[in-house]
Amino acid sequence: MMQRSQTEIGAILRRTLTESLHIEVPPDGAGLISRGLIDSLALVELLMAIESEFGIRPDFHLLEIEDFETLGSIEQFIIKSQASTDISRSGQTVSRDMS
Repeated sequence: MMQRSQTEIGAILRRTLTESLHIEVPPDGAGLISRGLIDSLALVELLMAIESEFGIRPDFHLLEIEDFETLGSIEQFIIKSQASTDISRSGQTVSRDMS
């Protein structure tokens, strides 16, 4: 799977949130969940869109609500997930820092 830049990821996320989920995207630092813009159903839809668009399968046991609070945190989540997916495909073990 082709790695995308953070700028490309951000543009795709904005488009997905706006067009697919009908969410008006606030500035990058604004809270999506804490402001009630993303509820549990929208989060599931967002995860499905991320999986489809970026070819990653997030490990639901490792998901943290903070990963979806802002556009920037979602971008970082995707970047980490892409790296984990690449490592998994190469046969190495992936673990999340629990500190």
